[in-house]
Amino acid sequence: MKERTDIVAGYYVAARDELVDFVERRTGSHELAEDLVHDAFLRMLTTDNLLSEATLPALAFTVVRNLLSDWFRRRAYANGYADYLVHTERHADDAAQLCSRHEVEQWIERVMARLPEKCREPYRLHIFGGMKIAEIQRTTGQDYKQLERSLGTARKQMRLYMKRFAV
Repeated sequence: MKERTDIVAGYYVAARDELVDFVERRTGSHELAEDLVHDAFLRMLTTDNLLSEATLPALAFTVVRNLLSDWFRRRAYANGYADYLVHTERHADDAAQLCSRHEVEQWIERVMARLPEKCREPYRLHIFGGMKIAEIQRTTGQDYKQLERSLGTARKQMRLYMKRFAV
């Protein structure tokens, strides 16, 4: 163990500045470069890999490169999250105006409850059931022309109520 510490300490004295410059050129921050190089040497001291004076330079640059990759990955994630927060904050007013599907369905049910009885069921079959007037006629047995008038009345009333609600 003492031998490992001596090898790493000797290499630290000899190559620390070179590694700090290497990291600083990529990050633009001297403080960050010193932190990453410090972390790299701590990892080399605690690693179980076989260390020798011949393999230590390659290991040092590999560890530093991996720490840089981790730092850039975390930074990209943090920037993406920050962009998301800015985007949602910017559009918070739009998001506050949105209704859930459940709320919209409840609102439509309340509006449909205000429709006249003869219009309500044909309109429900047409809108929610996707049925055409001929299919509704076969299902309910009502007159075709009467169904057309009922659907027209229901549409007008729904539009009027929606205009009042939307404003």
